[in-house]
Amino acid sequence: MQLDLLYDDRTNASRYTAWQARLRRDQPKTLVFWGQGDFFFTPAGGEAYLRDLPDAKLVRLDSGHFAVEDCLQEIVDGINSFYDESVK
Repeated sequence: MQLDLLYDDRTNASRYTAWQARLRRDQPKTLVFWGQGDFFFTPAGGEAYLRDLPDAKLVRLDSGHFAVEDCLQEIVDGINSFYDESVK
């Protein structure tokens, strides 16, 4: 399964333009959690979502790549709050 996922990653970059266009067009309610210390996905990557989704909620976490391990309760609470305030 991991190899299939890795193999599928090769097409991701070529699809970014279509994905970004859909976000700009549809403006889905969006919550983004971003580990500010992530060395793979830098803080600029989290900020980039706001260009296409200016109303998105970006939560900058004091974490790295494995934010769920470091900030699980903050993420759970954030998801519940976002759902109650924005989706319900």
